[in-house]
Amino acid sequence: MTTLATVQLGLRKLRRLRATVRLGSAAAVVATLLLWALAGAFALDYWLRMGRFERGIVLGAWVALAAWAVARWLVPALLARESDVDLALLVERQQGLSSDLVAAIQFAEPARRQYGSDDLREAVVECTAEASGSLDFLEGFSRQRLTRRAGVLAVTVALLVLPAALFAGHSGAFLRRMFLLSRAHYPTRTRIVRILSPAGPRAAYGRDVRFQVLAGGEIPPAGVVEIRAAGSNMATTVDLLPDANDPAVFAGRLPRVLDDLTYVIRLGDAFTEPMDLRMIPLPLVKVDLDVAPPAYTAGRVPRGGSGRAPVPEGSRVVLRVSADRRLSAGRVRVDAAEWPLRPTANGALALDPGATVFDRVTRSVRYRVWATDADGLGPERPITGVVQVLPDRPPRIAAGAVTRHVLPTAAPRIAVRALDDYGLARLRLRAEVARPDANTVATTWTIAEPADRPAELAVTHELGLAGLGLAKGDRVTVTVEAVDHRGDAPGQSAVSDPLTFLVTDRRGLLEAMRTLDDRAVEKLDEIIKAQLGIGE
Repeated sequence: MTTLATVQLGLRKLRRLRATVRLGSAAAVVATLLLWALAGAFALDYWLRMGRFERGIVLGAWVALAAWAVARWLVPALLARESDVDLALLVERQQGLSSDLVAAIQFAEPARRQYGSDDLREAVVECTAEASGSLDFLEGFSRQRLTRRAGVLAVTVALLVLPAALFAGHSGAFLRRMFLLSRAHYPTRTRIVRILSPAGPRAAYGRDVRFQVLAGGEIPPAGVVEIRAAGSNMATTVDLLPDANDPAVFAGRLPRVLDDLTYVIRLGDAFTEPMDLRMIPLPLVKVDLDVAPPAYTAGRVPRGGSGRAPVPEGSRVVLRVSADRRLSAGRVRVDAAEWPLRPTANGALALDPGATVFDRVTRSVRYRVWATDADGLGPERPITGVVQVLPDRPPRIAAGAVTRHVLPTAAPRIAVRALDDYGLARLRLRAEVARPDANTVATTWTIAEPADRPAELAVTHELGLAGLGLAKGDRVTVTVEAVDHRGDAPGQSAVSDPLTFLVTDRRGLLEAMRTLDDRAVEKLDEIIKAQLGIGE
């Protein structure tokens, strides 16, 4: 059977063009409607400066309008379907033809159940195929609706989109405000570049709040901060005046703030969104000192303190700074040197190992500590303290003997008592022999070296003179040296007052003893007279 290729080709072309006009017209209507709705929303937002809640309502209305427009125009255009028979009927009406075109299409369908004479059906198809070459399938087809609606859309774009592109700052701010519900502002002649202070949403309770703003663009002569207290709902303002050194920086101060507040900064035609500022108490900072005294002190000093701790000389001091909240930064100063404090895992601050002044304390150290929390808040004044050093004094020693006159072979007894803050290492005796011929010989030896390092040591030592080769007239000067124990460090020493022994013979010894007896009798007589009141 003869095919209707020309008819089918013409109908497909007609279907495609009609669908294009239908979809294009619907899309143009929807786009035009939504663009003008956006323009209206922009006008409302720009002139009324709508808040987030109001913008949310407008956005909801715009979305509802978009859904209605799509359902009203675009969806029907997408769902519309035209069969070959529908299009053939349309062509027949435009061409003033009989129903042979529709019949030929139906007779040419192989799947359709056919009735009547085959010769008649074939004759109708062949006749229609021959006539289709002279048919104009697009006769009566009009693009006027698409052209009209596309023109309206073009005018809308020219009136709305082009100005939006020229004022991209306003357009971008509007789109962020409308579709993201952000706090973006429309461009202004004056710009608030940055809020320098307050640096965050919290400030110190009971202290002044300083407002500091960096401006850009057209710099105004002054600005203002509009403030409303959260608790009492009282309102006030703070004037922002330009800095003398930098006219772009504006500053003002609100004294002694005791309540949470909300503030808005206005500079020229620029302003901020309302911002909250919560008052929090200053951190309660304390300084603790952990003292690691030298091992030789044997735990005879206190460990730790509250900022003013006496520590033995040579101790290692660990400085810890803590508060009633987590601390984030700090520093410590000793004399002209300064070291940072690093945060620890428990929210305290510790001194960096580089602060060698505390590794081995040899003198009293006065320090100052600054510490701040995550909001940059800290005590009004630095924490001061003193690491007071307990100096490890040299030992003290005294030596004494009963007599000064001795025989060359005598062994006079010398009583020695030594004291130290922490422990004694040894006692050494030095004997210096001065002969009448001006020759001098000195000898030194250790008389005590206790292993337990006592803090007090009493020794009675017999000084054997026989080995010194003495003769009458020699003079023996004896001193005793005490050396203390200081661990790995060298010990300090102290020397007793010298004891002088005069070497004589038996006769000289007796005369010395008699002189002592005479002096004793005189002293006793003075005591008796004093008791009897004689001479008063």
